[in-house]
Amino acid sequence: MAAAGGVAYAKVTNISGGGGGKGGKGGGKDYGPPPSHRREPAPPPGAVGEVRFVDPEDSHAAVRRFNGTTQSGQRLRVEINPSSHDGAKIQVFGLKPGFKWQDMKDLFMQVGQVAYAKIDGGDAPNGRDDRGAPSKPAKQRERITSAAGSSGEVRYARPEDAASALEQLSNSLIKDSAIQLQTDPRSQDGSKILISNLPAGIEWQEVKDHFVQCGEVVFAGIFGPGEVRMSTTEEAEEAARKFDGTDLDGQIISVQIDPASHDSTRLIVHQLPPTIQWQDLKDHFQSVGTVAYAARKI
Repeated sequence: MAAAGGVAYAKVTNISGGGGGKGGKGGGKDYGPPPSHRREPAPPPGAVGEVRFVDPEDSHAAVRRFNGTTQSGQRLRVEINPSSHDGAKIQVFGLKPGFKWQDMKDLFMQVGQVAYAKIDGGDAPNGRDDRGAPSKPAKQRERITSAAGSSGEVRYARPEDAASALEQLSNSLIKDSAIQLQTDPRSQDGSKILISNLPAGIEWQEVKDHFVQCGEVVFAGIFGPGEVRMSTTEEAEEAARKFDGTDLDGQIISVQIDPASHDSTRLIVHQLPPTIQWQDLKDHFQSVGTVAYAARKI
């Protein structure tokens, strides 16, 4: 799941259908909740997932994107977990029974990077299971190596450290390249910085090492190319003709049909500016036809 941040945790448990059992003896009559308390709607049948994002902003994006959608024949209800102190955790109701943590991870990777996924009673890909036992390591983060002029992002633990980085590291050198910085306009607390003009041949660790001098870096990444899948081959060919070599948010982009696409509906978009996320790609290409999928890896 590259294109708009990352998932730190995902879990699936099962809800059994049907009503509850009889109340216990000697406890008096059960009159239900006080009138002043509104009863929450019953969750849809199926499994319940729990996903925690590294970036709380991605949890809100996940709710907007997936709430009310249908996955594997089941209608999902997605909401912010009220117990989450930073808003980074969501609950997913109505998953098909037997839904795997790999499926959960792949689904929400469309919104952000997945760092952890698990299923109650099953194997956990990293961290610890519910009993505190060590579990298997997660699939490693995809390796992206920068091309000359690539863009990336850094997120600090504290917004004030991001402000210091903007002041101290704008036009600083990584290798021989002077980088440009700006606050991510989607960052609600100002802790995320977008980076332009990265040198060729570096990976996210080198980006993090450069920015850690201004404070604790909780995420660093390099943007890969964008991916757009059109509904038909004809729409993909039209999109490549229309958008290749055109300006998108101040930068000339390259749009080519992916030679590995068996039906020639997948497009690879290079030279995207750091401000462009999957939602922007989808909106941009919808002027040609139906966009089945849009993503940007980081």
